[in-house]
Amino acid sequence: MPKHGTPTHQELALRWFADGDGDGTGPWDVPRIARALGYHRGTIRRWLDLDGALGGGVLPTISRRRPHVDRHKLSAAARNTLVNIMRADPQLFYWEAHLRLWSMTGESCSVATVARLCKAAGFDDKVATTKSIRQDPETMRLHAEARRLYHPRQFLFVDETHSVSKDMRRRRGKAQHGKRCVVPLTQRLGQSFTTLAAMDATGIVDHDTKELSSRPTADKPAAVDFELFMATVRATILPHLQPADARQLARSVLIIDNCSLHHDGLDQLREIVEGVYGAVLLYTPQYCPRANAIEAAFSLMNYNIALDESFARASPKLAIERALNMIGPREASHFVERSRKDVEKWLRLVV
Repeated sequence: MPKHGTPTHQELALRWFADGDGDGTGPWDVPRIARALGYHRGTIRRWLDLDGALGGGVLPTISRRRPHVDRHKLSAAARNTLVNIMRADPQLFYWEAHLRLWSMTGESCSVATVARLCKAAGFDDKVATTKSIRQDPETMRLHAEARRLYHPRQFLFVDETHSVSKDMRRRRGKAQHGKRCVVPLTQRLGQSFTTLAAMDATGIVDHDTKELSSRPTADKPAAVDFELFMATVRATILPHLQPADARQLARSVLIIDNCSLHHDGLDQLREIVEGVYGAVLLYTPQYCPRANAIEAAFSLMNYNIALDESFARASPKLAIERALNMIGPREASHFVERSRKDVEKWLRLVV
């Protein structure tokens, strides 16, 4: 049996690239091609998607080439080709532009380098291109237009996050040049926590953290269901809501993601928010986490927790609460403004 990468396997892979199952339609034997060429299966699948998008003929060309050695530089001709690719289709994902550039010029670099070159060429809106725009542009357009009707101070962003005490330790470190960084980590289950928080332009408004347990009790549920979610919302979120009227009061527009946990058959959450409190409820479209500004706050929360590893290990619940309280008006206003700019970019792309 020849080793992987020999001409026999290369020719076999090229034959499958060209004809699939012999009839030109597939199915593709992705693991077999990946083993023959020495690439990851995910890379082969992306090549197949690109081959279908460009009408064929791409995979045999790519498979005969190896990536360029320098992942951070491209020739002037390749940069011009990349600009032309983005001008032809501004809604391309960066990895798609990367593969098209590779198939057309034979030069390759990292996807981060492609992103940097695209931004330098003026394609700033590319950072806002998401899967939601392609799958459901109408929902994104309606959400973006609804956000335009309100002042940013009216928004109250709500979401939940899950934390595990074993994940509150650093996974990266520094070492001397030429030496490997070794961080001893013991594999243990640890404690699980779920946090429901609300944030506006002034910071974290309120939050509630509960510990989860495999043996549920009254104080430690096994998981978060709709009943527990609604009970927490009533106690933590709803008291801060105000009516949405011409006065443009703060915290009068509730923005929450569109996961199944936040819905039921009767849309009970919308009935309470809009019918009882007079506020407005907006669900973010799918695959748009940056539309909810509190997602960035949760990332900052995890960073603050990692700053004091010993305290997080000793008191994980207190560490979560302290990390949330460290998010002040400066950080919150930046997250809200960044979310607003992203929504404006999405609106320009779908109109």
